[in-house]
Amino acid sequence: MTVSGVPVDDELLVLLSVGVPVGLGAYLAWVHRDWPTEHRRVGLAAAAAGALAGAWLGFHATSDALAVLTAIAGAVGGANLLLILLDVSRTRPLGPPTPAMTHGVAGGPVEVMEPEPASR
Repeated sequence: MTVSGVPVDDELLVLLSVGVPVGLGAYLAWVHRDWPTEHRRVGLAAAAAGALAGAWLGFHATSDALAVLTAIAGAVGGANLLLILLDVSRTRPLGPPTPAMTHGVAGGPVEVMEPEPASR
């Protein structure tokens, strides 16, 4: 029991006390200062949502005091998963490849080297 009479393994207490710091920590480890504000806001929302959802899933995976530990693991996994998905969705090109994607930096065709057979 805490001082106010709330059990230490109360669902709301665990979700907030685990999900918020884990989400904020994952966001701070992921973010770069030079990114646009909108991209940073979406990342913060993704980290927070992933951490809270992961903490909720982890909390309900087991019971008693072990639920607190699985909530921590779930929060870490959820926050990182959503941030990885956000990065992947922003780096994937939309539509067919453009000529710039199939040519070298100077605009010419890319020379592909054939591997040489291994000598014995």
